[in-house]
Amino acid sequence: SADVVRPAAAALVADAQAAGMPVGALTNDLAAFHGDGDMADIPLIASLDALVDASVTGVLKPEPRAYAIAAETLGLPPSAIVFVDDLPRNAAAAREAGMIGLLLDLADPAEVFERARKELGL
Repeated sequence: SADVVRPAAAALVADAQAAGMPVGALTNDLAAFHGDGDMADIPLIASLDALVDASVTGVLKPEPRAYAIAAETLGLPPSAIVFVDDLPRNAAAAREAGMIGLLLDLADPAEVFERARKELGL
C-alpha cells in the first residue's frame, strides 16, 4: 500500500522529476520485504526511472558494484547522484562510490530530504 512511502520522500521524487532529473532506488530486498504483491501498485515505485533490487541482481549494498549498477541503470555518473539510506554503512559506501551519500535519521526523517533538496538544487 502507499503508506510505506514517506510524504517528504514522495514530494522530493516528484519535484526532482518535474525538474527533469531521473530518480531511482537501490534496494537489497524490496520484493522480499514487501512480499509477493506487485510493487507497481505503489505509485512512488511505479514512477521511478530506475529500480535496482539486489534480490534480482544478486549484488547487495554496501558492495561497491551495487552502486555502480545503480548509477549505470540510472544513466548518471555517481557524482550526480544523491543517495539516501537509513544504514550508515550503505550511505558511507555510496560516498566511497563517488555519490553524495546521505544518512536518513529515523528520528528526524524530514531533515535528510531537505538536505537532498539542497544537494539537487531544488
